Amino acid sequence: MSTTSIAQVESREDRLVLVVLVALPFILVRVTYSALAVFVHNHDFSVVDGSVKIVIAMAVVEDFVVVAIYVASGFARGVLARHSCTRGVWE
Repeated sequence: MSTTSIAQVESREDRLVLVVLVALPFILVRVTYSALAVFVHNHDFSVVDGSVKIVIAMAVVEDFVVVAIYVASGFARGVLARHSCTRGVWE
């Protein structure tokens, strides 16, 4: 979606931008942990036998929080209206 067609977005769907912005810090921490596990040769960030506390704090909790945010926003969004597609154009 481009910024020129933002007026065509349904009223409850504009909150999805806020939901993604709320989830981004958690995703950033998760990606940082993955990068540290791959590129830093520190025993604490090892995927196989690293620190359990670091894995829980930087990977597991973030995954649960992001999934909870997205699931909650999906339930808050409600049911989508039925649209039909004729000749490749959604109505």
